[in-house]
Amino acid sequence: MDSIFQLPLFILLCIQLILVLPLLLPLRGVALFFASLIQWSKHNAAANAVSLTLCFALTGLFSSSCWELMKVQTHQEISGMRETLVTIDTLRAQVSCALCMLNLALVFFSRALAAALCKEDKMSKNLEAMKRQTQGLQMEYARLTKAGDKGGAAGSDEVQALKAQVDKLIAQKESLQAESEKARKSQAQAEATAEALKRQAGGLNTEYDRVVEENIALNKKLAQAGVPGYLSQTDRLGKKDS
Repeated sequence: MDSIFQLPLFILLCIQLILVLPLLLPLRGVALFFASLIQWSKHNAAANAVSLTLCFALTGLFSSSCWELMKVQTHQEISGMRETLVTIDTLRAQVSCALCMLNLALVFFSRALAAALCKEDKMSKNLEAMKRQTQGLQMEYARLTKAGDKGGAAGSDEVQALKAQVDKLIAQKESLQAESEKARKSQAQAEATAEALKRQAGGLNTEYDRVVEENIALNKKLAQAGVPGYLSQTDRLGKKDS
């Protein structure tokens, strides 16, 4: 893969990190806003088409980088000046593979984390509503029980029906609590994965800068050795920016 793709891939990685990091913030309102935005993109036809196209493009670029890396590895026995050229191509292919892999991982990870946050928020709201309803029914049950004790068996059928309803709601409440705990564990695992990806992206940023500097130094060595014109696209972009 030509090095011209590495800068857009790095920019895409930064954009995805900007979208994923708010999901890990302790500010629940901000996290839910970004989670609902990502969930909306999953159900929007245009946004979903863009995401699928991006995934296919990243998969293609990743496959191309792996293929180039395999081809470069077959020429490792070449010595002299050609060995320097092989080293440059190897570094480019490795950086491209890492960028494509991280971008693909963040695409799927952001969707999974957003879905987990939205599901947990929905279960929390249902659990709160269930708690209020259960408390109201328990109060009503206590009132009817007292009334039944005073009025004999007149309200016993109503009390038994209400008791059965309360027992059913308590069972539903326990089930929702179990699902909520499971969702919290999934979210904690997803946050740990995101933190690992964040650290890996920071290391990749440093590695990318090092590769660019090493690429420039190697090209200068090639120019001094009488092999002009082997400037990478990254160097040309750097010269234009300077």
